[in-house]
Amino acid sequence: MAQKGVWIVNWDIPTGDKRNRAQFYYELKKLRKEYGMQNRLGSQSMLVVESVALARAVHNLALKHGKSCIWWAIPQSTTVET
Repeated sequence: MAQKGVWIVNWDIPTGDKRNRAQFYYELKKLRKEYGMQNRLGSQSMLVVESVALARAVHNLALKHGKSCIWWAIPQSTTVET
């Protein structure tokens, strides 16, 4: 059985080039719509998704416009030992 988890993508698009930054967010909006993500992004430069295809697409888009990191996160037990 495949392990369940989520993909986390975070990016850093330089603020100095406003046109580049605007283009990134325009293309990100199109990608999110293409993959059926209609919810709004938070103020963080981060996306958490279950779709590896969307995570990779966003990561590659961010690399085209700035920096990006991508992680696979696997939930751990919620039991806390005291």
